[in-house]
Amino acid sequence: MRSREQATRKSGSRLIDQRIRDLEGWRGETLARMRALILEADPEMTEEWKWEVPVWSHRGIVCTGEAYKKVVSPGWW
Repeated sequence: MRSREQATRKSGSRLIDQRIRDLEGWRGETLARMRALILEADPEMTEEWKWEVPVWSHRGIVCTGEAYKKVVSPGWW
């Protein structure tokens, strides 16, 4: 993996960590569970931060992790 990709993955992962902490409660827990399932399904998934939301990609965007007041939703591509 190129160093730029590694930096993107690390910064994306840190921003997702922060988002989970910021959400707290059931929304943070749900996003954390969703993230764990995504990474378990494909350990080579890249975590990014785009459009102010978590984005998981592998040879293109797979899904986003959107959190709203009453729902946490994977935005499938």
